[in-house]
Amino acid sequence: MRFMTEQYAEALSVGCMLGYVMDSDCTFASTQVEAAIKAHAPLGLTAGPTWTPAIANFTRFMTAHTRASKVAIELRHALLPFARGARTPV
Repeated sequence: MRFMTEQYAEALSVGCMLGYVMDSDCTFASTQVEAAIKAHAPLGLTAGPTWTPAIANFTRFMTAHTRASKVAIELRHALLPFARGARTPV
């Protein structure tokens, strides 16, 4: 919501969100995130989620939104698998 209220990336047209997937099941996580984005009307979704090619093990997609101020923003999302006990993402 902070992108939508312009607490993040105020007046910018692109932002990025990272999500750590604690059980490393990015396939399941991506379906859950997609459903949550589509179901949450205050996000002002105008396009997407549009899946983009993975980089290494990182699942990626983009969404487009119209903020309350009517300024559009494209958000690029990445889901990062995280193995238990590991100090860094897989």
